[in-house]
Amino acid sequence: MKHKLEIAVNLSIIALCLTAVATFAKVHFFSSPTPLEPVAQGDVLEPVRDLVAEQEESALLVALSPTCGYCTDSFPFLGRLAAERTARGAPVRLVAVVNSEEEMSRERELLNASGVELDDVVAVDFLSLRVPGTPTILHVDDRGEVLNVWLGLLDEEGEREVLQVLATRA
Repeated sequence: MKHKLEIAVNLSIIALCLTAVATFAKVHFFSSPTPLEPVAQGDVLEPVRDLVAEQEESALLVALSPTCGYCTDSFPFLGRLAAERTARGAPVRLVAVVNSEEEMSRERELLNASGVELDDVVAVDFLSLRVPGTPTILHVDDRGEVLNVWLGLLDEEGEREVLQVLATRA
């Protein structure tokens, strides 16, 4: 009787292990993930509609991550962008967007330590925004329509393009 019980337990363990291996293989080797189609000009993003206030024409949403080195490298430009917006009186809101509530306080600390003063830091799931990586800057209007997108750490030309938003909206 004891011998039969041991055999039954061993067979159950083997069956459980085979099921686990088969599930792992199916998920990691045989499933075809749906690629994320990056956000593009003209897209309407429901989660950001409320981020543009009445007195503002549009917003520049900067998708950041507290663990992203390129994000930290872009802080000097973000500081210049905020200063330029204030100097011009441009009706454009500047908002840092992070992927989760847990990242908000850490990102605020990093921005404050760098002297970057944006209007707000909010959490919006990057999948809902179709943000492929950080940093990403989205220029959106009050309906949530994407007017322009800049991906990655900006070169001088990219920075000029973003600053041009302030000139055309002033």
